[in-house]
Amino acid sequence: MGPIATPSIRPQRISSEIRRVLANCFTRKRPVALPGLVTIHHVQVASGCQHAKVFVSIYGSDSQCQEAAVLLSQHTGNFRHELTKGLRMRRIPQLTFVPDNLAAKTQDLCQLLDDLPRGDKPRNGLCNSNLK
Repeated sequence: MGPIATPSIRPQRISSEIRRVLANCFTRKRPVALPGLVTIHHVQVASGCQHAKVFVSIYGSDSQCQEAAVLLSQHTGNFRHELTKGLRMRRIPQLTFVPDNLAAKTQDLCQLLDDLPRGDKPRNGLCNSNLK
C-alpha cells in the first residue's frame, strides 16, 4: 500500500482568509450597500481552490433578505476585486453566496420543541418562550 493522502491545509487557510476579507468588506468598506445585516457563517473552498461557497445569514425583513441575496449574487465581481487586494494568490476563487437561514431554522426548531407535550418531568429549558 502507498502512503495515505492527507487533506491539504491550503483550502482551510484560504477559507479563513476569504472570510476575513469579506467580513471586512461587509463591515467597513462596503463596495455594495447591502440591506439588513449580513454575517458569514462558513466559507467552503474546493480542493483545487478555484471555487468557494460563502454561507451567509441575512437578518432583516423578508424583502431585505431577498434583496441582499440578489445583490450578493449580482456583485460577486466586486467582492472578488476586494479579495485580490486582500489575498496573495495568483487566481482568486469564483465566489458563490449561499443564503443560510440558520436563525429561522433554529427558531422553528425551538417552536417545535416548545409545542411538545410537557409530561411530568421538568424540561432542561433549552428552548423557553422567554428567550424569544
